[in-house]
Amino acid sequence: LEEGRESQLAVRRTGAMGGRASSEAGAAGAKTWAEVAKQAVGPGAREGVAVLELALAAGPPAAASDAGSATAQDQPVAPRITASCVVQSGKKDQDRFVCLPKFFAGPDLAFCGVFDGHGRDGDLVAEAVALDLPKTAHGLLLSKLKAADAPPLGELVSGVLEGAFDTLQTKLDAEFEHDVVEPTMRLKKEIEEAQKVPLGDIPLPLGSGTTATVFFVSSDKLFTAAVGDSRAVLCRKDPTKVNHVVAEDLTKDQNVAALTEEEKADLEKTTGGSITGRHIAADFVDGMLQLTHSLGDCPLHRKGVVSHKPQIKITDLDDAVLFFMAGSDGLWDHFSSEEAVQYVYVQVRKELEGNDLDQDSVGRAFQTVSRELAKECSSRAASKGHQPDDISILVVSLAAWYE
Repeated sequence: LEEGRESQLAVRRTGAMGGRASSEAGAAGAKTWAEVAKQAVGPGAREGVAVLELALAAGPPAAASDAGSATAQDQPVAPRITASCVVQSGKKDQDRFVCLPKFFAGPDLAFCGVFDGHGRDGDLVAEAVALDLPKTAHGLLLSKLKAADAPPLGELVSGVLEGAFDTLQTKLDAEFEHDVVEPTMRLKKEIEEAQKVPLGDIPLPLGSGTTATVFFVSSDKLFTAAVGDSRAVLCRKDPTKVNHVVAEDLTKDQNVAALTEEEKADLEKTTGGSITGRHIAADFVDGMLQLTHSLGDCPLHRKGVVSHKPQIKITDLDDAVLFFMAGSDGLWDHFSSEEAVQYVYVQVRKELEGNDLDQDSVGRAFQTVSRELAKECSSRAASKGHQPDDISILVVSLAAWYE
């Protein structure tokens, strides 16, 4: 564990995204991982802004004023996609984020996500997943595109996301087996041989884990994959009111509190424990189990109590979609999806009113609003007598709706 901590801290200090560049050129137009990683924002940073550079489809032809005029189809459509993330440390400083604005070319895709770690080394797990999950997905995407029978984009990306979560959990399980289980079993055997007494079953250390809510963004589609309760929400124009918006949940919270009564009964049966409030109390979970899906948490995955299978949603990005956002539970404990979307919509417009709308100004406005939203969460927690939790807020604006 200490070696792993030093390794991750070294990564954090240098700002590297980990691993060597692939020697394979990959599919035509695709970038190597080293090229992708150079553009990364996060995961060691506390804040970041990126412009997602995607090849957007050209609009309909414009009316020509004379024979020499160019049409809209002759002109590239400039992207106005801004990604901003703010992480405000609370109790443990275990939230992380990552944004890769030029994740893939052909198809053009950007990647971003938030990760909320838990357990003793939750910061390390969250950072390791923020580093490894996009790298794993990039490698899978390259290999699938090389196949002669590559599937359509929706099926392709869904398969890549599922495969990346599977691959990463398998890697974490193997590390846990090597670093924890095998040394523990060797020590147990040595004690039994020395004392001539069988020890029977012994509990393993709980380990640590993280939520993961990630996005692939193309010019016209949004792919969302998540485990845990770092909720993702989409903001749309309200079709019934001018200058009003509505929220659409992209993910469902995967925690004890969100279970149905039947699901709670099944979980109590599986663990031999009992649910109290937002947690389940059981011997081998040390009364700490809140999530039903996560990455890491290897002992709980071994017992089948927690799953790493992500929920995946594909959303068409039409003109009604203004932005999407994701946050750790430090946000959603104090804001509803509707309330958070309204806050960002109103405050960004106020922040930019009368100001230049250049990219830097827009980026600063989103960061300012995200900071203020995080501060409001902390204020609401304090008003209830609670210590503020870590808070991650990622906002990705898909249009210049603030003009």
